[in-house]
Amino acid sequence: MLKRNRKSRVKCNNAEMRYTCRFLTQAASFFFYFFCASFFFYFF
Repeated sequence: MLKRNRKSRVKCNNAEMRYTCRFLTQAASFFFYFFCASFFFYFF
């Protein structure tokens, strides 16, 4: 369990990058949702 958790969070291991990694993942999911919604409204 420790090895899997360490491997899955290899980019967010230090304290100063943890907030940046979490913000980037939330921003990526938000922009993906916004792109899908705009694409759907543009064609339909």
